[in-house]
Amino acid sequence: MEELHIAIYEQREKPKSFLGVKLLPGVKATSLVGYYLVHYFAILCIGSTTGFMLFILEDPDYYNIDKKQLGKELGKISMWGEVLVVMQQAYMGVIVDTFGRKKPILAGLLILGISMALVPCFHDLWP
Repeated sequence: MEELHIAIYEQREKPKSFLGVKLLPGVKATSLVGYYLVHYFAILCIGSTTGFMLFILEDPDYYNIDKKQLGKELGKISMWGEVLVVMQQAYMGVIVDTFGRKKPILAGLLILGISMALVPCFHDLWP
């Protein structure tokens, strides 16, 4: 009986690791790298948008906000962005468990791209 347990144990795959991260069976190193690359570029896009927001807000062709009000308005925009991130964390686990990782990440990137493209189309900061 013990020989059977030893044979089964020896047939199991040893957990693979990539750069110190243990990968579950079926997860490839390329999936892990892709996951981090998608997040890197999403954060890069969000960061660059926040950086360019200063120029878009004070430009007379777009929002034309007084320079004295820029800090206050950028603070409000950043605050609401963080509030939305905290709120979405409450249900993101359920969405990922239901649909997997790929579909929510792709949908989020699509929404992010559309929202970034629409920023210059509006002329009022708050609806």
